[in-house]
Amino acid sequence: MQKIDLHENLINSFKDKLDEFAHPTADIKDNLAVLQGRMYGIKNSGGLEDYKIADLQVIGAVVWPFEKIADPASPGKFRISYSEKALNENLDAYEAFRKQYNIKLIAEGRDLSDTKYMDFGLNFFYKLVGADGIKSTEDVDKIYKKGIRIIQFVDQNSNGLCSSYQDKEGGLTQLGKDIIIYMESKKMIVDVANMNPQSMIETYRFAKRPLLNSHTNIMSLYNDSRNITDEYLDRIDPSNGLIGLSLNSDMIVGPNAYATLDQFMDQIEYVKNRIGADQVALGSCYHSFLHPKMVQGLETVDTLKLLEEKMTERFGEKFTQRFFRENAYKFLTLYL
Repeated sequence: MQKIDLHENLINSFKDKLDEFAHPTADIKDNLAVLQGRMYGIKNSGGLEDYKIADLQVIGAVVWPFEKIADPASPGKFRISYSEKALNENLDAYEAFRKQYNIKLIAEGRDLSDTKYMDFGLNFFYKLVGADGIKSTEDVDKIYKKGIRIIQFVDQNSNGLCSSYQDKEGGLTQLGKDIIIYMESKKMIVDVANMNPQSMIETYRFAKRPLLNSHTNIMSLYNDSRNITDEYLDRIDPSNGLIGLSLNSDMIVGPNAYATLDQFMDQIEYVKNRIGADQVALGSCYHSFLHPKMVQGLETVDTLKLLEEKMTERFGEKFTQRFFRENAYKFLTLYL
């Protein structure tokens, strides 16, 4: 069974390939902020073979529906703004790439049964990051028809559904509750990543189906506003939810240092000891939007082999397989 990554920016990983497609990819590259040629995730700028080396098979393909807008008051800086054009161009690029390379789209849990024991085959599911454009259940229907099955309610900015980690005040709104009810009726998964603590806890109290947090780390080990509190962790166990731990050093040790492999594994051990071995998985954050500093030695996706080796030494083979494969596979199979 191959690795499952809950949060990977596939367009960045294969951005060189996108030039082959007859539609405007330049805007997509700008929207995803591939700045100064820097890119994380794929050795030597990308290719299917690198995924084979890394033993990755199922990837949460990020659909990022925003445009960068230059800030005239701050040269060199920008803000992001929701754009349906960006959303559609993201999906068009994925679809063109998927069809050219015969990549399977995971639309429901049973689709994963065909991929479980393949030697190699790149498959992905669409995950919308930032629901700023969702104003009604009709908007959910539109993106569902496009193949999106997981919605991360907020990215950087608060919106009509809930508040982001950048805002201390505010929580889950009535619209947010309505969207959760509707998503659950369609077997879609709510991703609470990047919510502020109040929004996150209120979502856990309200939701009836298990929730995903695709990329985060542990507040008790490092105080970053994107990280999760022990109160949040304690709600995951009875709900059978899932946490994807991020390799972004900023969220593990702060902006002025690079996290070590041992420090990342401390994050894994903390979750394992507090809520058990079944609710934690890989949510790597191999993307270039904010240029995260990855854990030392894990700068590109092919180096995940090293993490697997070190985890096996520290935790044993059984738990390592749960972290890389079985927990995410079970969650997606049951709840998509």
